[in-house]
Amino acid sequence: KKADFFFQELQADVDNKNAMLKANTAADLANLRDELHEKTKELTESRLTNSRARLQMQNTEEELAHTSKRAEQSDSEVRKLRGRVDELKKELVKTQDECVVFLFRLT
Repeated sequence: KKADFFFQELQADVDNKNAMLKANTAADLANLRDELHEKTKELTESRLTNSRARLQMQNTEEELAHTSKRAEQSDSEVRKLRGRVDELKKELVKTQDECVVFLFRLT
C-alpha cells in the first residue's frame, strides 16, 4: 500500500512538472515568436532603408557623372577660347605694328 501511495505521489509530481514544463515551453515559444516577428520587422525596415539609400546613391552617382561631363566640356571650351584669345592678341599686335609702319610711312 505504501508503495502504491508513493508511486501515485511520484506520478502526480511528474505530471505537475510536465504540466509546468509545457506551460513554460508554450510561454517561451510565444516569446520566441514575438522576438522573431520583431527581428523580421527590423530586417524588412533595414532592407527598405538600404534600398532607398542605394537608389539615392545611384541618383547621386548619375548626377555626378553628368556634372563631370559638363565640367570636361566646359574645360575644353575654355581651352579653345583661350587659344582664340591668344590668336586675337597676336593679330592685334600684328595689326598695331602694321598701323605704326603705315603711319610712319605717311610722315
